[in-house]
Amino acid sequence: DELQVQHQDLQGKIDRLATVVDGKLDDLNKLLEKVITSQSQPVDGGWTQWGTWSASGSYFEQTRGRTCSNPAPSNGGSLCTGQSYDKEACAGGSCKGKILYTSGGYSYFKTPVTV
Repeated sequence: DELQVQHQDLQGKIDRLATVVDGKLDDLNKLLEKVITSQSQPVDGGWTQWGTWSASGSYFEQTRGRTCSNPAPSNGGSLCTGQSYDKEACAGGSCKGKILYTSGGYSYFKTPVTV
């Protein structure tokens, strides 16, 4: 009789443990499915902000750049459209930088140049 009581007690503990384990396994399976789904979704690339303007001496050309990393494309998502660099001609005071010095009719600008 004592043995039967211990057996029933042990069986009850096993059943409760199995219920807890099954619940945790369900939670883990849901989490795993969520991770797999999020990793397989395509992510399209996005541009970063433009960098600061720079000037190149007597060429009077300013350039600036940006990268397709905000976010970077992944899982087959599309690349950013448009240019990764921008340039514009400038002369004298129209350059966005500060004149470092002038020589022979040309102004030379400090780099990098801020907007």
